[in-house]
Amino acid sequence: MHEVVLGGEGLQLVLRVAGYERTSLTSGADANWLTGEAEMAADPGGSFRARRGVSFRTHELAQFRDALRRVVEDLEGEAVLRQMEDEVGCTIRLHQGAGELDAFVRDHVRGVELRAEQVRTDQSYLQGTVRQLDSLVEAFPIKGDGLG
Repeated sequence: MHEVVLGGEGLQLVLRVAGYERTSLTSGADANWLTGEAEMAADPGGSFRARRGVSFRTHELAQFRDALRRVVEDLEGEAVLRQMEDEVGCTIRLHQGAGELDAFVRDHVRGVELRAEQVRTDQSYLQGTVRQLDSLVEAFPIKGDGLG
């Protein structure tokens, strides 16, 4: 299981990826779905928690990694994780190395969610995240024509 931790003051969003959903496929949209889970804990004591199984697409994670790398290198900008099924998401904004993180984990069918907004974060939280995303994208690259 590969793990990516996104964090800020009193918040941790963990993305875990177990593997490709359809290991026999080598190209196209269906070949690039990953099975995993998202877990979020808010509050220093972990008083608020959400965890659910989710599916990611390889290119969603690669695009987020690329955007976050630019933000951390420049200490400026915005990186957004958009998941097709809208069950987990994250937006990170930095200005001069400090900024905010918004995140959510939800069950969009039932309308239940844990959301955190304007959580303080900075490049020191995010440098490790970029390395973890590098490792994840290397382990699960986009297969062939990723979007079919």
